[in-house]
This record gives sequence, C-alpha cells and structure tokens, in this order.
Amino acid sequence: MSRTDGYIPLLAGTVPVANTVTIEPPAETAELIAAVETLRTAGPDSAWEPVHAALRATPRLWVETTAAAEPDVVVVQREGMAWIPVFTTVLRLVDWKNRCGQGETPVRYAGISGADLLATLPRMPNGTGLVLDPGSEHVTALPLPDAVEGC
Repeated sequence: MSRTDGYIPLLAGTVPVANTVTIEPPAETAELIAAVETLRTAGPDSAWEPVHAALRATPRLWVETTAAAEPDVVVVQREGMAWIPVFTTVLRLVDWKNRCGQGETPVRYAGISGADLLATLPRMPNGTGLVLDPGSEHVTALPLPDAVEGC
C-alpha cells in the first residue's frame, strides 16, 4: 500500500508487543461489532450486506504492515487461503501477536478506514478475505462483498 496507490494511513507506527491487556473496542467500531454479532446469532444463512456496509462505514481499523520502504498490508496464508487480519484497536493487534508467540517482536501497523481497506483488496492475492479481531470473542471471517469479489 504505497502512497502512489492512493493509500494514506490515518496513523502508523511500530509497537513492542510484550504485554497483554484487557481491550474494549472503540465506539467508532460499535456498528461493525454489532453487525457481526447479529450475523453470528442469526446463523450462516443471514445476509452479509449489513456487515459489509458497517465495514465500509468504519472510520478506522488497524492492520499489520510490512517493513518495506513502501509498506503493504500483511496477508496471512492459512490452508491455501489468503487472509488479512483486521483489528478494531492496536491493542487487539498486540494481543493477537502475543497469542501467536510473537510478543518479543515489534509489530508495524497502520490505521485505515474500512472503505480504504476494501479498496486494497483488488491488489491482494485472488480470493483474499478479512478476519476481524483474531483471538477475540467476536472473531469473524468476512467474505468479500460483491463489489470486490473476483479480484
């Protein structure tokens, strides 16, 4: 995600990840979390559009970035599928890195709006999905909205 691609992070930096703390999602992600919770309780046949709409409307989410001169979003490969871990807070990102046994390694991150995050998907490996708050009680794998499917 270079600046020439139109991406400008809301906030970016590097944090050490040695401590785990209790984390409450910020108010700006409340609509997204509520949509995810509604979907989870309604069952697998429920419509994803309210979740995708809430994702597009979320002003700030957090992603891990590469250490390259022109940083990009980290894509995790699991069982032949590509996923972007997306977090509602930097502390949730830190907690996840600790749970993965990477608590001694600093992590690079960037803040990005949900709409800008969706706009990056066409540049990612074909079929890349999003995982919201890995390691949390509301972790959810988000399939691609129709607008970006077939990337």
